Amino acid sequence: MKRKSGQLIKSDYLEGSSLEVTNSDPKEPLLCHRCEQFLSSSYEQYGTRLFKNPKGVVKKEDSIEFSNFEYERFYLYLLSILWRASVSKLPEFSEVDLPSELANILRSCIEAESPKINDNLSIDDFFRVSVYRLIDSTNTLEDKVIKGLLTTFIQTTNEKDETVYYFTVDGFLIKYVFTVGANENDVKTSKNHGQLEKDSTVNMLKAEITDFPELVEMIRNLTRKVKSRA
Repeated sequence: MKRKSGQLIKSDYLEGSSLEVTNSDPKEPLLCHRCEQFLSSSYEQYGTRLFKNPKGVVKKEDSIEFSNFEYERFYLYLLSILWRASVSKLPEFSEVDLPSELANILRSCIEAESPKINDNLSIDDFFRVSVYRLIDSTNTLEDKVIKGLLTTFIQTTNEKDETVYYFTVDGFLIKYVFTVGANENDVKTSKNHGQLEKDSTVNMLKAEITDFPELVEMIRNLTRKVKSRA
């Protein structure tokens, strides 16, 4: 949970685990300086600015509209986060464990600054990304609490038994669904709810936080721990 300071109140899933005040900035030798700079200039500066800069943002009843949207750049920014989690050795990212062949495809697309795998296939046909602005219409959770929640990756499956990863940051939930589709045509033409579109304007749909039961249980667990310390 974030507040105005640079530190966070950190916890994990375990019922008996304690709360920890931390800057939540784990380190490991993952990338060289050149690659760090490449990811920063190619993706991170744009991706973080999109979430935090109110310019060009229109708040609607059921969505938030972003204009001047660079789809490929933003998609690859989010893909780079998933890829780094998949190759990380830190326990915070143990939920993401992609096969090495698949992780290498992600890395190649990120390095090439293109979602295309070859002339016929694109990685965004298989890793479909949806971004939601989390809300609680019941007002059980204040919006400042939702915006203060920062999670590592949560892994689950959907009704189609597809692998789903998601995490939250700044009130947004980023969801990745890995699908192989029923056939090649299905992979290329079907879309998921809230999936990012190849357009210069994007509407990120609002979604009830109660639609994500793992997230709700995480908040309940965190709340119990806070109350036990009071």
